[in-house]
Amino acid sequence: MGASAIAYADADLMKTATLSATNENTAYPVSRVKTDDVDSPGKPFKSTAVSTVITITLAASNIPDAIALINHNLVGKTVTLANGVGFSQAIAIPARTSDGLCVNAWLDMRGLANRDDNDWTLTLTGGRGTIQVGRIAFIGANGLRAWRLRYGGRVRPTRLNASV
Repeated sequence: MGASAIAYADADLMKTATLSATNENTAYPVSRVKTDDVDSPGKPFKSTAVSTVITITLAASNIPDAIALINHNLVGKTVTLANGVGFSQAIAIPARTSDGLCVNAWLDMRGLANRDDNDWTLTLTGGRGTIQVGRIAFIGANGLRAWRLRYGGRVRPTRLNASV
């Protein structure tokens, strides 16, 4: 924890999960949060209210390592991930950047207890505006890998030279 990590697509438990959501906008169904295609960024899951509960039922009991919420409008909302065996954890939603871009939220769960379950709820409440989430990645056991950046060369910006 605290170090950079990477997860590969085959570690995403959402691919085979069954999903449901309260207050679902049928034109933007919750199934969009597990779809990787060219329409995903432009057609996220949307709720019809300021609160919703997304239920994630995994194919089998699993011990997830992390969850990521990608391309969302959750700033100012309370987001809680829970299961039926005692896990309940708030997910911090970072503020938007100075130019208004969304910062993807994620929770590293590797050091947390009570993660072995196949039924999960993601509760999103509060704030203003209806909920929108482009993608949820739910990374399975041992799905996060250490990632080390290696520096060697220097990158210098190319500048126009007036004397040429």
